Amino acid sequence: MTASRDQGDMPAADQTPMPYQQPMPGQYPGPEQGSYPAAPPPRSRTGGYIRLGILLAIVAVIVGGFFLFRDRLSNEVTSLQVGECFDQPAQSTEVTDVQRQPCNELHHAEVIAVLVHTAAPSAAYPVVSGFNDFIAEKCVPVFQSYTGRTFATDTELSLGYFQPTLSGWAGGDRGFTCYLSRSDGAKVTGSLRAGSQSTASP
Repeated sequence: MTASRDQGDMPAADQTPMPYQQPMPGQYPGPEQGSYPAAPPPRSRTGGYIRLGILLAIVAVIVGGFFLFRDRLSNEVTSLQVGECFDQPAQSTEVTDVQRQPCNELHHAEVIAVLVHTAAPSAAYPVVSGFNDFIAEKCVPVFQSYTGRTFATDTELSLGYFQPTLSGWAGGDRGFTCYLSRSDGAKVTGSLRAGSQSTASP
């Protein structure tokens, strides 16, 4: 059985092959005769540098603005740090946000300690006296070292604190923030730290 192919057959040995045909002049142009598209000009990096510079400038403004106005921003009460000043919120129960103020401008309170209670995750929510005992042990000594005053006899300043809510305690929150304020509720300009100058609002 003879195999067949779909391609054309090779010429038989007794057939005379066709002579090789030379290309006609101009049929296939040489390299110097062909037309080739011009190479694109190299891309300029100037535009990319400008865009990168603008982006970096925007980021710098945002970051710089945050640090510049951080002491004026309203933020979570849990983010307060020692030495920061703020206005006491109007509500006297659950507090989530406080209004920071520069200490050299009118404000109600100044943070003197940020503490973490050592109670176990499964510990029951302490009664009020339990919190008071913790504050007396941890914040009263800080009051005296921070202000240079004796807590038991000082009548001008009072010691307050933020404590975890019931739901926050159940969720693992053990943070406490102790702060100073005037006993008469007046706002203060300046720090209450020992050696600093502060004045109460009239």
